[in-house]
Amino acid sequence: MNLYQRPDSKVWWMDATHPVTGKRLRRSTEKTRRSDASKAAAEILQDLVRAANEKPSRDITLDEAMRLRVERLEAEGRSYARNARAIREKVFARGTFKGRWGLPEGLLMSAIEPSHMAQLVAKRRSEGASEQTIAHEIKDIRAAVRAAVTMGYDAPAVMVSGNAASAWAAPKLSSKTRYLSKEEFEVLRNELTKGRVVAKSVGPDHAAAMRVNDRLALEVALTLVMTGARWSEIASLEWRQVDRDTFDTLTIYGNKTERERLVPVPVAVQEILKNRYRSRLGRGNSRYVFAPDTSDIPTPDNIGLLIRQAMDRCGLNSDPLVVKRHGKATVHSLRHTCASWLLQSNAVDLVEVQTILGHSKSDMTQRYAHLSKGKTARRLAGVLDAVMAADSPTVPATGPSEGCPV
Repeated sequence: MNLYQRPDSKVWWMDATHPVTGKRLRRSTEKTRRSDASKAAAEILQDLVRAANEKPSRDITLDEAMRLRVERLEAEGRSYARNARAIREKVFARGTFKGRWGLPEGLLMSAIEPSHMAQLVAKRRSEGASEQTIAHEIKDIRAAVRAAVTMGYDAPAVMVSGNAASAWAAPKLSSKTRYLSKEEFEVLRNELTKGRVVAKSVGPDHAAAMRVNDRLALEVALTLVMTGARWSEIASLEWRQVDRDTFDTLTIYGNKTERERLVPVPVAVQEILKNRYRSRLGRGNSRYVFAPDTSDIPTPDNIGLLIRQAMDRCGLNSDPLVVKRHGKATVHSLRHTCASWLLQSNAVDLVEVQTILGHSKSDMTQRYAHLSKGKTARRLAGVLDAVMAADSPTVPATGPSEGCPV
C-alpha cells in the first residue's frame, strides 16, 4: 500500500490492492497528516474484508463463474469469447479435452486454494503445454473469479485474506518484444498484397473467397500496425466505434483493461475504413468493420492465421538467432511495431504510448523505454503517416467481390 498527495491538495490518498477483488484501489483517506492517513487506510481495508465476511453467503462453482464470463463476452460480441469457452472446457477436461487432467467440476469458487493452481501448472507441463498456454489458462480462471466477485458471489479465501497473488501462480513468461522495422513490414505488406498461389484444382468460387480473405488480412495487418490496437480489439471493432464523419478516430473498448480510449487513425487506415464503409452500404450494413465479405460476424481467427503464414513465407521467422533473442514475429508483433515506430520518431514519449496502446500500468510500456528519445512534437497519427512516407500502405478501393490479385 502506498500513500501519496496530489499536487493541488494536502489530503493523503491511498493506492492499494483491494483485499477482496484483488484489483487496484485508489481512495482518499480524508486525512492531512500522514500518520492519520496510514491508520485510516488500514481501517478502510479492514472494513472491506469485514463487509465481505458479513454479507450472506452466495457461493458459486468455478465452472459457473467461467460460464458467466463466457456468456458476458458473447453478449458483448467479443471475439475472445470463443477462446474463453474452449479454456473453460479445458479446465474441466470436457469436450475435445476429455481424457486430460482437469479441476473438479464441483469446485466452489470460495474454496479455491493456491494448491489448485499449482497442481494445474504441474499437470499441464506434464502434458507438454507451453508456459504461455498455461499462463493464459490461469489468467482466464482469475478473470472469471474476479468478474463473479464483482457480481456479488463469494470470493476465494485467498483473496479475502490478501494473498490473492499466491493463488494465481502463473508461469513467469519471457519479456521478448518482437517488433518489425519499416523494411521488414514492407516485406510483409508485399507478401500480403501478392496473396497466396491458387492451385489449378481450386474452383473459381473458392479462388474468389481466397482473394477476399487475403485482402482482408492485408487491411487488418495495416490497421493493427498503424493503430497499435490488439487483435481482439480490431477483430470485434464495430462501425459505431468509428467516427464516420471524418474516419480519423476509433473508440476502442479494451478487452483486457475494460477501459475506453480514443485512438487517432492515420490517413492510410482512414482510406481503408472509407472503402469498407462504402462497400458495406451495398452489402447488408454489416455490424463489424472487418467482417469477412458479406458476413455479419467479427473477424475470424483464420485471418490472423493468414498474417502469421505470410510472416513465415517472407522470412521474418527464418533467422533462429533473431527468434531466440527477440521472439517470433506474430500478429501481436504489429502492436509492438506501432509503439516502436512512435518512439523512434523522436516525437512522442512513453506516457503517450501508454495512452494510445491502452496499457493499464506504466511498467507495461517500459519495455519500449530504450526506444524513447523525446517529447511530443505533433499528433500521433501524423507521426505514423510520416513513418510510412510517400509509400503509405493505402489499399486501393475495390468492390465487394474484388480482392488482392493472386
